[in-house]
Amino acid sequence: MENGENNLSELSFDELLKLAESGDAEAQYKLALRYHKANGVEEDFEKALYWYEQSANRGYLNAQAWLGCNYRNGYNYGMCVDKDYDKALYWYGKAAEQGDREAIEGIKTIHEIIRLQEEYNRKYGLDINLDDELKAAEQGNVDSQMKVANYYANATDGNVDMKKAAYWYGQAANQGNAKAQYEYGSFCEHGLTDETNCIEKVLYWYEQSAKNGYAEAQYRLGLWYQTGYYSGQDLEKSLYWYEQAAKNGNVVAQKRLAFYYADGEAVEQDDAKMAYWHNKAAIGGDIESQYLLAICYEDGVGVEKDVEKAAYWYERAAEQGEERAQFNIAVCYEEGKGVEKNLKKAAQWYGKAARQEHILAQYNLAVCYENGSGVKKDLEKAVKWYKKAAEQDDEDAEKALKRLNKS
Repeated sequence: MENGENNLSELSFDELLKLAESGDAEAQYKLALRYHKANGVEEDFEKALYWYEQSANRGYLNAQAWLGCNYRNGYNYGMCVDKDYDKALYWYGKAAEQGDREAIEGIKTIHEIIRLQEEYNRKYGLDINLDDELKAAEQGNVDSQMKVANYYANATDGNVDMKKAAYWYGQAANQGNAKAQYEYGSFCEHGLTDETNCIEKVLYWYEQSAKNGYAEAQYRLGLWYQTGYYSGQDLEKSLYWYEQAAKNGNVVAQKRLAFYYADGEAVEQDDAKMAYWHNKAAIGGDIESQYLLAICYEDGVGVEKDVEKAAYWYERAAEQGEERAQFNIAVCYEEGKGVEKNLKKAAQWYGKAARQEHILAQYNLAVCYENGSGVKKDLEKAVKWYKKAAEQDDEDAEKALKRLNKS
């Protein structure tokens, strides 16, 4: 932004207007501000925008930067315009040519916003010609019906319309599209359709989708039959649909199957199958299954004992924030169990778990600071973490505090 502007604040409105009309860029900017902020004149955003643009077109830096910001955000200090990234980039570009740092950062921000929006549009299939797809959808093209439904359900341009989305999912569902059947069932579940007997319709459409191989619908049926939600409890049907979903790659269904085999619920207890399905879910990124699979390998339950694999899966779960796994991998690094001994890494993982209120991690981290194990010796920090553990009734931490208070 420019500094050292001429002092035009003492001019009357008529004097400032006359100067602006003569082509003085600074006066044009100051006049825009008066209209914008109702300073000595009635608020008028249309006139404010006009004078901002006049000033910017004459090269006035403040006006260029202001327009860039306004078109980027769609507003600026109460003044709204249609968001327009092309115009924002144009005016930011003019200001950036004059060395304005905020404009340079604004350009970077817009490019990042555009990149993320393009990724979102690709993910949800929103980069479509809506008019063309609507024509094809009305002629019964299932792919177009899905594209139009997805557009109305996820649009980022203010055109979200759940009723229209439900309508087009319904059209595609009636033509046997498995994803559409699931989505339409979900819309029924959340009251976004005009259907009556919604519970029956929800179950009907999820079953149609599941029978057509859609994994999310299969998982949802497994969950419902397990809990009795909507359908009445039926563990055999729950097991069946979890198995179908699991085979189709649904990670949560894989984990729930592992629980079934661990507990012997609706199926004969089987540690090997329990470990098998935890392994599938762990590979798919499920944190809890990664942690539980690590325990399987550490204890040799359902798999051959393997401390290296145990450490591997503890660390994968720890990286995703599982505090029990963070504590266990810390122990692995401290003892050299399944990994090369590394006291620094041990202290780091104890720290991560301790900050998530893991009692033993808090105690062990205090020990690290007291002894200088993997960290610089620091009795103040040791006391801090002993206190944290003691607050959670850890007896060893309480004893350590008494010991340190005597010394």
